[in-house]
Amino acid sequence: MTYISDTHALVWLLEGNPSLSPRALRAFSDPNAQIVIPAIVLAEVQFLYTRKRVNTDLQEVFHYIRQTPAGVVRRAPRWMQRYGLEWLWRLLHDPRKIAKVRNLPRFVWLVWREGRKNPRR
Repeated sequence: MTYISDTHALVWLLEGNPSLSPRALRAFSDPNAQIVIPAIVLAEVQFLYTRKRVNTDLQEVFHYIRQTPAGVVRRAPRWMQRYGLEWLWRLLHDPRKIAKVRNLPRFVWLVWREGRKNPRR
């Protein structure tokens, strides 16, 4: 199941606030759940922290994200990173991306062709 976190739920979770509902706590605790944290939530957490309205800062949020298994992606070996082949490593480990990569040259060609038709002045 995929859940989208709002600012209050995320802050309450990290601060151990009893205002967090049992249902939300179960969602955050479910190892099979995908928790989406929108960028606006990060901005709101930072805004509230700088105004001293919450005790949770962005470092705590990022620490939480790094601790969750859903956010972990294994990096390519160093030699692949050194030669710019990390894309190949990810492609081999997630074959669903093949369709996206396959369409990339056509997309680049279409953008180039459109740019040649209508040059900026």
